[in-house]
Amino acid sequence: PRVRRQRQMCIRDSIRNAFAHGRLAMYGYKNGSDIVFALEDGVKKKGKFEVRSRMILKKSTLKKWMEILKSGRYPDMKDTKK
Repeated sequence: PRVRRQRQMCIRDSIRNAFAHGRLAMYGYKNGSDIVFALEDGVKKKGKFEVRSRMILKKSTLKKWMEILKSGRYPDMKDTKK
């Protein structure tokens, strides 16, 4: 669970940084039924941008991930709120 949590935080931070620093592009997908985001995260080193991560995500996928992150649960976890 600890490694899984670290990966989740890394993905979350990379997505956040891409949006916060404007390192993204958006494209129509499947005749406008969805949007695809091309995201990248990185740092400036010696005047150049060094890419640390790149992702291509559909808007629908991003929305599902947001729900998972907000809930603090993983999709494979049993519902304990019953």
